[in-house]
Amino acid sequence: MLNFFPSLDKHKFSVLRKNSHTLSFSKVSTNTYYLIQHNLDSLQVLYYNLHSLSHKNLRNLCPPIVFTAKTAKQISILLQYHNYVFFSLSSDHALYLGRELMKAEIALVMRQKYIQD
Repeated sequence: MLNFFPSLDKHKFSVLRKNSHTLSFSKVSTNTYYLIQHNLDSLQVLYYNLHSLSHKNLRNLCPPIVFTAKTAKQISILLQYHNYVFFSLSSDHALYLGRELMKAEIALVMRQKYIQD
């Protein structure tokens, strides 16, 4: 598989299991994490900003900002409306989120399991 972000591999957390969905945290910029998941009818993006918290213990995470919509385009519009989240996005992170949101939307439409890269 072609990896456009080879430096990201060292920043991946272990995969979690929750309600038969596979979830994974990916880190692109410092202290900012996005978790993308889907249920039967919508996509969800959870935005975590850790600041000084230890990311090794997931129970210490501050509560996420949650965005929920039916399509990747709707999620991207919601992200744009939230200034705190939008202005913390680097261009690399925005491209990554766009790619992952499209994969999640395709998995949702096809009733497939989605695993975040």
